[in-house]
Amino acid sequence: MINVMINFLKSSSDTIFWASAIIGTTFFLLRILMSLFGGGFFEEDIDLDGFDDCETHHNSSLFKFLTMHSLSGFLMMFGWSGLACTDQFTMSTGYSFLIALTCGIAMLIITALIMRGAMFFEDPGAVFSSKKTIGLIGTVYQRIPAVGQGKIHIVVNNSTRELLAQSHNKKAIESFTLIKVVKAVDHEIVEVIELTEESL
Repeated sequence: MINVMINFLKSSSDTIFWASAIIGTTFFLLRILMSLFGGGFFEEDIDLDGFDDCETHHNSSLFKFLTMHSLSGFLMMFGWSGLACTDQFTMSTGYSFLIALTCGIAMLIITALIMRGAMFFEDPGAVFSSKKTIGLIGTVYQRIPAVGQGKIHIVVNNSTRELLAQSHNKKAIESFTLIKVVKAVDHEIVEVIELTEESL
């Protein structure tokens, strides 16, 4: 079994290195471009564990972002250094894989440290938690049906935000009605009630 694997690596080393280099470089450049010019598929937040707190969600999304950068950096360096070893320096397959793996791991660590360091320069005000809106008063921007979602405008830290909202008591709330946030469903959806004297 081991001999079969060794023979496969020897016969397919160029293919493995080229595939790693192309895939890693493509994803690495795409993620850098998307991080510079804004969102899209490569920066979508995917909440797999449900909603705990938006800071937790934010940090987990940064962690995923960091991981993707690191893995793409690993593949990129693994592929290009492996090709350099086999084609430029005519090293054996074993040494080429060993050096490529070492370079890939080094790139993974360096990329992770760079992205981790970049987090320290992030503006704390950019971190928004829908839990911060609980108890605040806002206005319905788009009618909230009894079952389903509408939109509200609410001021948080002197900044007006638009959030998805649903009725807490399953009663429709018309546009331009004052509301009060009573619950954060997840990082972008809240539950609201129509503002009355009793809810003040």
